Amino acid sequence: QLERVTRLDLANLNLGPHEFDQLLACPHLSNVTDLSLRGNRVLPDWLTTLLVGPSFPALEGIDLADLAHLGPRLAAALPRARHRALKRANFDRVVFGSDDLTRVLNSLKEVEELRLAWIPGTGRPGPLTYLH
Repeated sequence: QLERVTRLDLANLNLGPHEFDQLLACPHLSNVTDLSLRGNRVLPDWLTTLLVGPSFPALEGIDLADLAHLGPRLAAALPRARHRALKRANFDRVVFGSDDLTRVLNSLKEVEELRLAWIPGTGRPGPLTYLH
């Protein structure tokens, strides 16, 4: 029955490395177009494997909100994920430097919806603060 699943919301489930590896290895998730991993402890190397590798071949939307540490890895992996046509990306509260954000934006050639929200009133700069 998993072949029918197109949206997989795994937000805030506290998944560990073993569960993430099982997701990548599951052939029955090949029709998933939208994947939410927000609030989980996604390891940067695993994210690279997801984006660059063959798992989730139909993926068009990814939600990595609240995973502040993944900005540099997204900047490194997305340009290598040429087989991906991401149309939806939620990177709310992911920390990017200017160069990293530029690489991410240049890699999202087919994006239709991009979220880059920050927490107002924290006194910290948001993702577009230092974009040249």
